[in-house]
Amino acid sequence: MRILGIAAERRMSGALANVPTWKEQGVPVVFGGWRGIMGPKGMPAAQVAYWENVLKQVTATPEWKADLERNFWAEDVAYGANFTEDLKQEYAAMKAVLTDLGLAK
Repeated sequence: MRILGIAAERRMSGALANVPTWKEQGVPVVFGGWRGIMGPKGMPAAQVAYWENVLKQVTATPEWKADLERNFWAEDVAYGANFTEDLKQEYAAMKAVLTDLGLAK
């Protein structure tokens, strides 16, 4: 298999270092898989703070850093309002692409 491009903001490192981004090839799209942890609406602030602290500790470990490297993941961690804003932007971008393709209104 030959990888023709990646939908990332910038090129990867290691084995994927020579793979151009879609943007480099004239396709103005950046898209990646993301993982998220969400709680129920109305979750008390103390619980939100507790879990944000736990996740900050996890993402600071050498094991987390090794997983990032091994899986070619970018380290882009967002919490609270920043994560909400990221989701809104992701939704808007995806809707724009799907609308352009005639798959959404």
